[in-house]
Amino acid sequence: SAHPASTTTRVLTVVLSDATFSSAPSTISIGVTAIPEITARQTLDANADGYIDGIVISTDLPLNNNFTGVTATVAGYTVTSYVAGPASGQFTILFAQGGTPDTGATPVVQLTVNSTLAASGGGGQLLPIDVSGVVATDNARPVLMAAAWVDGGALGVSSGDTLSLTFSE
Repeated sequence: SAHPASTTTRVLTVVLSDATFSSAPSTISIGVTAIPEITARQTLDANADGYIDGIVISTDLPLNNNFTGVTATVAGYTVTSYVAGPASGQFTILFAQGGTPDTGATPVVQLTVNSTLAASGGGGQLLPIDVSGVVATDNARPVLMAAAWVDGGALGVSSGDTLSLTFSE
C-alpha cells in the first residue's frame, strides 16, 4: 500500500510472508522519490495586448526553479527566457511576440533539454524532457484590437451605420 510522506517522497509499504516455513509476516517501508510531471501547458498574454508572449507550464510538484540547464521550443516563436511562477509548481517559457495578433494560437511546446530543473526538496528528481512536442491549451483571452464606425449616409448615428470590431482571434 502507498502512504504519502511528503510532496516529493512516497513511502511504499511491503508485507513479506513465508508460507512455506510459517514464519510471521515482516513489514518493510521503502522510500520512493517522486518524479515531477507536466500537467498543463497554457498560452499567456501577460500584458493583454493581443499577442501571446509565454507558455505557463504546470507540474504536479513544487520545483527548484533552476533554469540554467533548460531548453524548450515553442513552434513559431523564439524562446527568450524562463521564469518561476505564477504559482508554486509552475514556470513560464517567455518568447518574442509574433507580428500579428494571436491569442487564439495553440503552439506545439517541447522541453528538449533539462539538466537542472527538478522537484524541490527531497531527492530533487529532474523534470523529464518531452519525447515529442505537445500542443498548448489556449488560455489567452481575445483582445479588442480595432473599432471602426462607418456612417451609412444620414448625419449622426442612424440605421445603416456600420460598427466593425476586430479582435485578436
